[in-house]
Amino acid sequence: MEVFLLGPLIRCRAPNSALVHYLSLEACWRLPPSFPGSSRATAAVLCALRGKVTRRSRCPLYSSKKLGSGDVTSTDIPVFPAFRWQNAGSAPFSCASTAASRGVRFPYLPAVDHWRKIMPVTALIVESNIRQPVSKPASVLQLASFFSSSSRIYTFDDDRNMEGAENGGAPQWPHDQPQFPHFVEKEPPVVFPASASFHDPHSCRLSLFYDYVAKKHSIAPPPLCPSAPPFAQPLPPPPPSPPSYNTFHDWTVRYAPFFWRDVWEFCGVYKPSNAGNPLLEIRGDNLSSSEQSINRFYAQQATSQGLPRTQFLFGAPSMRGLSRQAFVNTVFFPRGKLNFAENVVRGAGRLDQDVALIFSCEGTPPRAMTFGDLRHQVAVMMQFFRRTGLQKGDRVAAVVCNTPETVVTMLAVTGLGGIWSSCSPDFTLPVLHSRFGDLSPRVLVTSDVYQLKGRTTSCIRKAEDLCRRLASVKTLLTLPLDGAVEQTFYEDNISRAPGVFQAKYSDIMNTSAATELAFPALSFNDPLFILFSSGTTGPPKRLIHRQGLLLQLVKEHQLHLNVRPGDSMLYYSTASWMMWNWLVAGLASGASLLLYEGHAMYPDPLVLWRFFDQHGGTLFGTSAKYLQDLEKMDIVPKATFAMNRLRTLCSTGSPLYPHTFRYAASSIKKDLHLVSMSGGSDICSCFLTGNPTGDVREGLLQAEGLGMDVAVVNSFGDTIVGRTGELACLQPFVSQPIQLWDDENCAKYLETYFDKARGGLWLQGDNCISFAPPIKGFVITGRSDATLNPSGVRVSSSEIYQVVLGHQGVKECIAVGRMHNDVEHVILFITLTGTHRYTPPFVAELKKMIRESLTPFHIPKHIFMVDEIPKTKNGKLMEKELKNFVNGEPATNLESAQNPSVFREYDRFVHKPRPPVPPSPHAWRSEYEEEYGFPPPTDSMDY
Repeated sequence: MEVFLLGPLIRCRAPNSALVHYLSLEACWRLPPSFPGSSRATAAVLCALRGKVTRRSRCPLYSSKKLGSGDVTSTDIPVFPAFRWQNAGSAPFSCASTAASRGVRFPYLPAVDHWRKIMPVTALIVESNIRQPVSKPASVLQLASFFSSSSRIYTFDDDRNMEGAENGGAPQWPHDQPQFPHFVEKEPPVVFPASASFHDPHSCRLSLFYDYVAKKHSIAPPPLCPSAPPFAQPLPPPPPSPPSYNTFHDWTVRYAPFFWRDVWEFCGVYKPSNAGNPLLEIRGDNLSSSEQSINRFYAQQATSQGLPRTQFLFGAPSMRGLSRQAFVNTVFFPRGKLNFAENVVRGAGRLDQDVALIFSCEGTPPRAMTFGDLRHQVAVMMQFFRRTGLQKGDRVAAVVCNTPETVVTMLAVTGLGGIWSSCSPDFTLPVLHSRFGDLSPRVLVTSDVYQLKGRTTSCIRKAEDLCRRLASVKTLLTLPLDGAVEQTFYEDNISRAPGVFQAKYSDIMNTSAATELAFPALSFNDPLFILFSSGTTGPPKRLIHRQGLLLQLVKEHQLHLNVRPGDSMLYYSTASWMMWNWLVAGLASGASLLLYEGHAMYPDPLVLWRFFDQHGGTLFGTSAKYLQDLEKMDIVPKATFAMNRLRTLCSTGSPLYPHTFRYAASSIKKDLHLVSMSGGSDICSCFLTGNPTGDVREGLLQAEGLGMDVAVVNSFGDTIVGRTGELACLQPFVSQPIQLWDDENCAKYLETYFDKARGGLWLQGDNCISFAPPIKGFVITGRSDATLNPSGVRVSSSEIYQVVLGHQGVKECIAVGRMHNDVEHVILFITLTGTHRYTPPFVAELKKMIRESLTPFHIPKHIFMVDEIPKTKNGKLMEKELKNFVNGEPATNLESAQNPSVFREYDRFVHKPRPPVPPSPHAWRSEYEEEYGFPPPTDSMDY
């Protein structure tokens, strides 16, 4: 069975011969010439049935006599339309059955369900205009769940889609919407089966959580394709085994506030949500009537705790369709109490003698800290900060290494209600000042030294110089790298930060008496962190996150990654990346943390794996770039280490390509859960993450996060499937930032993450393709603001990287568009591994690989070798900055680059307009050949 989704169709194209011809090929039936396929406000659902049937087989509930203004004339293979055509300006659908009166939003579902029970359905064809908001492709694609696992869905959306169909061939994919090749040719193969890392996937934390929710609410989540409004009547008891992940995800999105309360209770977050506290509130003035009704519903729910929970669950209003301002002003648990640090220190009830942190640095032996030591040191540091006058809401800036002392200090600050903001010590002084300057921090925390590739560098002078620039700093706290005594490295032993109280971590621990560990009650929505975006799209944004971020993090750890008490987590990160904050929250689920400070490849590429295996790690997290580097060096960790406890391998930061999935299975471990995640500092968590009960397919991100209403949308805000769009979240979520720093009216917030034309949709800025069941998954194709557009054809840079990085001679690459005579040319910059030389045959080989793997439009106009690729300090490609630079615009946001001087190498590639030359009579021939890669036809005439 195949499902074909056709829409929006060609503008005002009548009699729509290409469409009629296509249907006659694939569905084996004909339409009259009067078929109104180009009506702008129309939509139709047609079921073409395999085989010959008679008119007596028609479904009696649906109109089947008329199709627009022409009758269906074929008697051999008649058509059974589920709906009548409507004239322009009328409702997109019309149903003759009683289903319409029951309020079914997409009433074609009962029709298709009826016919699939009678005989196999060959094809379902839907025509719609994307400007009609009710004609959501996502709703049509729900039909895939009716059919076999071999179903496919194709999407066509303009005239070029019918190329080939008009000539008797199969329709082609549109050139401006490059697709994931596996989806066209074959389904992406399963690399790691669902049971790879769990002998019984139904016993993992996610399955236990489903059982908890189903028992608590005495209902089962709704089916994917309901034939009636969800929860219009009491639902049957839940099935004995968990439903599909997609089904359960739909439930968590439809009833998101109730879902987050269940996460609070199931994941052991202290303290439980109290009675009388509404689950959600939309703050602000000028709320619409629907937004006011949402507030009334949850206010009533909060004061009616004695009623059955399901009574309110059935009537919960939808959170979709909010305005931009209402989206930003939505808060969960507006009067809830939660202390992030308190939950982390409790460690899900771990005993004092249990190991909490194990730390290793380049060339130093590992050292451990138990939960008892962690609790004691946090209590001592909280006492110290109280004495220095730290108040709730004060900012603490930190230039620190990834050490246990850093974890302790962060927990002490946030436990008192302070706001923590950290950077890596390898940041330069101007970069640190640009980030911390406007925060007016009261305390500056610094590591004494840091080590990188065997070199030890002091941080003391830089910290003191930063204190002089930050007039608000009253206290400078120094942390030791080795855990013993801080190194000062004073040249003259004289402080250059007069008027600032200086303290050492070791002195505080040695002189302070034992104290009771007590945490104040903080609001769920009190500030917790200020994180900085990576700076790939401009100056780093300063994002304020709330104490309630903990709910999102424990959900990801426990439900998506199956983290349990006694596990050991390693995520290679510095304190400047959000993954460090994400990792520390793992303590709240009872896991131990493996902290590593230093270069991931020094003194050898296996240093991280050696540390991980030595301490029985269960979750290994890193960047996609690290795994790709191991692959290129032919490193096989499993040949050296047993890694018996390894269950989960996480990757983020950039797309993980299919060949790296295969590398992980062959060289790391075959029976594990490989999770390619996508999120950001914007939400300090993930939109797309893992599903421990599902198969891992090659090249795909597995699933949306529970409670995250994630979709791929087009430029009109309509959900699309099977083609490139922008990753979006359709309703508020618990980890959205409170606001951006120094943005009281949220103007920057709205400008950054929302689009006036698309309303209340959070736009993450990533180009993405989503796939419908049974494949189900996502592919990130690059940043939406870095899309290449050669000759007006949209090309994903990520697709080029996937092919080029598969060559053993290419170490890194970056592709940007450079304008030439008002036409954009793709320029590819590469660095080499040392096994190949930059020669014309080598360049030709790369271009051939791209042509054979992708399309001619993906082939770069030029391929240049460079010494270094511009990247941010978090390792992300600076595509937008480089594109602006090679197009003659001045370099900006250089402080975000790992090496700000890297752009000097690209001066020779900057486009310099040449003086106009009078065109020759035959100039168009050379332009034609330059544009299309081949000469014009010989019979062409010169004009």
